[in-house]
Amino acid sequence: DQPAAQVVPTQWVETLQRVRTRWRSDRRQTAPPSMTIGDFVRHLAGLGGHLGRKGDGPPGWQTLWCGLEKLLLILRGTRLSEQKCG
Repeated sequence: DQPAAQVVPTQWVETLQRVRTRWRSDRRQTAPPSMTIGDFVRHLAGLGGHLGRKGDGPPGWQTLWCGLEKLLLILRGTRLSEQKCG
C-alpha cells in the first residue's frame, strides 16, 4: 500500500500513469492520483505485454523487464522532446 513514488522516481510514476491512461469515447479516464507499488508493477507489466486476465497469473521478470525497457525509452524520448534544437 506504499506510494510508488517512495520507491521509484516520481517522473517514472507520472509517465507510466500518462502512458497507461485509457480512453473511452470523449472522456479520458486517468489512473488513480496516488499509484501504489502494486499498481506500478501491474502497469509496468501491462506495458511489457502482460494482459492481466483472471487466469494469467502474476507477471514474470521478463515481462517486467520489457515494461521497464519501454518505460525508460519513453522517458528518454520525452526528455529529448523537451530540449531545444540549435
